Amino acid sequence: MDVLVYLSRRPGTVVSADEIIDSVWGGRPMGDNPVYKSVAKLRRALGDDANSPTYIATVAKKGYRLVADVVDETPAGRDTTRARSEVSLVRRFLPVVVGILLGITVAAALFWRPDAPPLELQSVSGFRGSHGQPSFAPDGRSIAFINTIDGAAHVWVLGSDQSAPRQLTSGEFNASRPRWSPDGLSILFTRQGSIWSIPVDGDEAEEIIRDGSNPNWSHDGKRIVFERHYEVWVASSDGGQQSRVTGVPRKELPLAPRWPAFSPDGTEIVFLDADSTPFADLWRISLAGGEPIQVTFDPRISSAPVWSPDGKSIIYSSQRAGSRTLWQVSIDSGTARPLLTGSGDDNFPDISSNGKKLVYSNRRERFAIVRSHLASGRHTVLHESRQLLIGPELSPDRNMIAFFGLTSDGAVQLFKMPVSGGSPLQLTFDTQATHAIPRWSADGKYLYFYYTKNGASFSRVESGGGEVETIIPGWDWSVTNGASVSPDNTQAVYSRLTGQAPVQTLVRQFSSGEDQSFYATLEYPRWSQDGLSILGARHTDQRFPGDIAICPVAGTRCSILARDARVPMWSADESQVYFVRGFGDSQELFVVPRNGDGAETKLMDMAPLMSLGPFYDVTSDGDVIWVRYKEEPSEIWLTELAGP
Repeated sequence: MDVLVYLSRRPGTVVSADEIIDSVWGGRPMGDNPVYKSVAKLRRALGDDANSPTYIATVAKKGYRLVADVVDETPAGRDTTRARSEVSLVRRFLPVVVGILLGITVAAALFWRPDAPPLELQSVSGFRGSHGQPSFAPDGRSIAFINTIDGAAHVWVLGSDQSAPRQLTSGEFNASRPRWSPDGLSILFTRQGSIWSIPVDGDEAEEIIRDGSNPNWSHDGKRIVFERHYEVWVASSDGGQQSRVTGVPRKELPLAPRWPAFSPDGTEIVFLDADSTPFADLWRISLAGGEPIQVTFDPRISSAPVWSPDGKSIIYSSQRAGSRTLWQVSIDSGTARPLLTGSGDDNFPDISSNGKKLVYSNRRERFAIVRSHLASGRHTVLHESRQLLIGPELSPDRNMIAFFGLTSDGAVQLFKMPVSGGSPLQLTFDTQATHAIPRWSADGKYLYFYYTKNGASFSRVESGGGEVETIIPGWDWSVTNGASVSPDNTQAVYSRLTGQAPVQTLVRQFSSGEDQSFYATLEYPRWSQDGLSILGARHTDQRFPGDIAICPVAGTRCSILARDARVPMWSADESQVYFVRGFGDSQELFVVPRNGDGAETKLMDMAPLMSLGPFYDVTSDGDVIWVRYKEEPSEIWLTELAGP
């Protein structure tokens, strides 16, 4: 409000961020980020659009201007400029203030339930291993779950006495997502990309659905719903009569599972839709046909929805309020309330068939930006967080690290920090948008990134923060992937994906908006500093991974530096090329001379890694900047539900 009052005293006048800081913050040195944040909040409160402003306009490189009329409504005889401005402001923006207060009141009514006492929680993880993904037996007295010991994940069963857990599956291949059948005789689970069934009495498992995952039973036990190729399918209880649920939109490169589940009466399916980001909302669709219906409107990292037995609500895990916990969403009204509070991630809820018990798993995880000193073998943690952080990218002078990650409100924002460590500086602030995969411009002035808000785009922001500028509208990173901007900021090279495979590499001219096909198909393309070459993982005949290659822009043939590798990166002086081999939570980092005159050298194992893959960069002295992911053992908790 202080910023708005200050602007209203100078209607139509361009006011710099420094002037606003001098007046509102007393001149304390803090950069122009607080001004940008305040203006962004004002625009959200007023429903203003930065591209077509009604109230506050941004004047590039100069400051801000109040473009709305300021009316003098002070009674005759009063000669106080401050009084005139503030009275006018109160009258003009009173509806906005009332609306904000009303919104707070409504939110309190929806989320704060004084009549709902805290749930009494009981741990059922008093034995060895990491325990997760629980599923109730039909009688609600026993639980099937995944127990991970020494890296091996298998289906276990915990009886009603909770004293003697029993292992059902074994072998070299991990199991996931167990679901107890309604008749109590068998358990579905996923293994090796297929759905298996194992009798509870411990006989051999049988593969019933090839090429499927994340199964769920209908409540009568006659059908199974599952995922296949980013789609939702249904089948009979023995795996036969398979058919696709046609109303569920197919995604080319989803970063989050769909987690489908039947409604109690078997007429509907709830699933998660995450577009091209990991941030999903709940949707439901009738099996009789028709369009899907959106249930929630707050996309965040979410998973594993389960219907209440009466069909009136859905409980699922979501990071919609910062920490990841369990939420209960009303089917009729769409209102949501948190069921739990506390540390760690609450996930994989299940409700007993009588609706009286809730079981779920809880884990703690940490993300750290690490500097690995290859010469000494030391590893220095530069920044650590309980929230997701990913994608470190060094500035051209190798002094700053840009990355993206989750904030406490669950939004995905851009940050930067010194390569020597220290507190990160947040660069973007729109909580309704996703800002991901930052890439520095060659002069260090801008950060280019993928931006999602009411559609996708390739955008940029000044490296000190500020307004987001759209460069290419309609660019979705799941299709137009891995964009790298040329040193002169006039074009971008990118890969067009089908599914997860690059099928074509193109160069987009910013001025004309035209694409030119590149002669090689490259994944993770990167311009050289002189703009004459492009580094990437070359793909031929849909083979994955590809070959590390340097391709002259003006040529027609690439130089191959390494085979069957991925994620290449230039060294600071571009005399060497780094790349990665392997998949999963441990991957190997190599380096090879750019001129191909020398053997590749293994530098280190990057472990543990998150499932999204290896994101790294290399300092001028050859240290590796990467994100280390640590997941603590998961536990299973049980509670009695108080009712809807």
